[in-house]
Amino acid sequence: MRKLANWCLVFLACLVMMARQAQSTSYTASSFTSVTAAADEKLLAKVPEADPYVGTKLGTLREGYCTNLSDVGSPTVADLLERIEEQTQKLSKYFFMTGKLPVSVLISLIKASKASRVLELGAYTGYSAVAMAGTGAHVTTIDSFKDDPPAEEIFNSAVVESKLDISLMKMPALEALSELGETCSNPFDFVFIDADKKEQIEYYEFLMARPRLFSPTGIIVVDNTLWYSRVLRSPQDLSDDADTIAVQKFNQHVKEDDRVFVTLLPIRDGMTVIQRG
Repeated sequence: MRKLANWCLVFLACLVMMARQAQSTSYTASSFTSVTAAADEKLLAKVPEADPYVGTKLGTLREGYCTNLSDVGSPTVADLLERIEEQTQKLSKYFFMTGKLPVSVLISLIKASKASRVLELGAYTGYSAVAMAGTGAHVTTIDSFKDDPPAEEIFNSAVVESKLDISLMKMPALEALSELGETCSNPFDFVFIDADKKEQIEYYEFLMARPRLFSPTGIIVVDNTLWYSRVLRSPQDLSDDADTIAVQKFNQHVKEDDRVFVTLLPIRDGMTVIQRG
C-alpha cells in the first residue's frame, strides 16, 4: 500500500511538472504578449546577456530583431560599416559608436526630409558619418578625438575608402560651431548631435539662433537622451552624476521650447528628434 501511495505521489509530481512546462512553452496566439515573452525562458535563452543600453534580455532580443530587418544603405556602404564596426570593437571606448539601428533611423530621416547638408557633432570612428553620407548628402563632422585618439585613424581610413562627401573639422565642438557661425552661408538642414552631454544645450541654442548655420526648416537629432536609463532616476540620487543631470536638463529644455516639435524615441540609448515649428 505504501509503495502504491509513493507511486501516486511521483505520478502527480510528474503531472504538475508537465503542466508547468506546457504553460511556459505553449500559448495561443492571442495570449502571447510581450509580458509573456519576458518570462519565456526558452526565448530569452537566445540572449547571453542584456545589452547595457536596453537593459533587459527581451529588449535586447527585440532590438536585435529590428536591427537585422533594417537597412543602412547600399551593399557597398553596409560592407564598409561592418568593417568600421569590427575595428571599433577593438577600442577601449567602442561603446561610443552609434549602432546600426540608430543609423538606420538617421538615414530614414535624411531621406524623408530630403536633407542635402548634414552637420555631425561627434565623429568618433566615422560609422554614422559614412552612413549619412551614403544618402548622397554632404556631411561635415566635428571631433577633436581627444577622448579616444586611436579612433581618428579608423575615421580617416573609412572616409578615404568610402569616397563619399565627408569633411572633418578637427577641433572642439563649440569652437567649430563658432567658426561655422561666422563663415557658413549655406545652412545645414540636418544636424546629428552625439558629443559632450554637458554642452548640449549650448550646441542647441547656438544652432537655433543662427538661420545661416541651421535651416529654419531643419531637423536636429540628439543621441543618448535616455543615457543608460539613468535619466529615470530622481535628482537627489544624481548629485555626483554630472552627465546624467545634463541630459535630464537638455531633455526638459527642448520639451519646453515652443519653437520646436520634439519626439524622444526609445531606440538604443534614446534618440530625440527635434523639428522646427
